Amino acid sequence: MRLELPPRRAPTNVSTTGWLMVIPVLLITAIFGILCGMTFTAQRVQNNADVLKERVTKILLDLHTDDVCYKAIKGFLKIVAAHPIRTRAFGGVLFNNTLIPTCIGYILTYTVIALQFDNVI
Repeated sequence: MRLELPPRRAPTNVSTTGWLMVIPVLLITAIFGILCGMTFTAQRVQNNADVLKERVTKILLDLHTDDVCYKAIKGFLKIVAAHPIRTRAFGGVLFNNTLIPTCIGYILTYTVIALQFDNVI
């Protein structure tokens, strides 16, 4: 009795292009996740600053105008009103809830522009 081996198959060529397409998707996902985290954190800082301003204003309303603390708190509120707490990157990019929709809008706008130039050339 003779044992027969199954016929040999031709070796398959394993392509790495599938992995090369996964890497940009992972990078974009990671960047989007970091952007969402930064936006969420910056918005919470801004909200906490607004809550602090409201609470200090309530304290100010309860104090007498002759009190030393009244003048100090009033000066603090003037400083906060002149320099609001905002989280910025690179000096101009404001981080808050409007950042992600703005980024998506820019991406879509410039994609449409690029597609229009592609038809011209």
